[in-house]
Amino acid sequence: MIHALARFFVFQRNKGRKLGDILAYYSSVVPLESLVVIDHESDDAFTLSILNYYASLGVHVWHCVRSQEDKDYNWGLFKRDTLSQVIRAYRHWSDFVFPIDDDEYLTVVKPNHEKEGSSLHWNLEDLEKELYGLLKK
Repeated sequence: MIHALARFFVFQRNKGRKLGDILAYYSSVVPLESLVVIDHESDDAFTLSILNYYASLGVHVWHCVRSQEDKDYNWGLFKRDTLSQVIRAYRHWSDFVFPIDDDEYLTVVKPNHEKEGSSLHWNLEDLEKELYGLLKK
């Protein structure tokens, strides 16, 4: 496994277009190997095709299946525990980990010195600058 400054973890099931949109957004800036999808028993053909496509490009795809015993377990706890286990598997190869929902879009806030206020940016240079700044602190 290669080291990544940041890894982004998405837990999803049958999200189809939303999954495609979020993966397209993040992969426009971060290396595909930095993206991890935890799929919970998707059975929708469109979602499965998106998972297969991005997996072929280098996105890490984990498939989790709930056993009958797990199905009696609280869904929120199951999701939390599964996500935590997968993140732990990457902890030695990642400086930052970001669990994200399929509708969460990360951006970098940059102050605008010419005008009052700030602006949102999504590019590798700004993301790396902010993350490396956090590592130095």
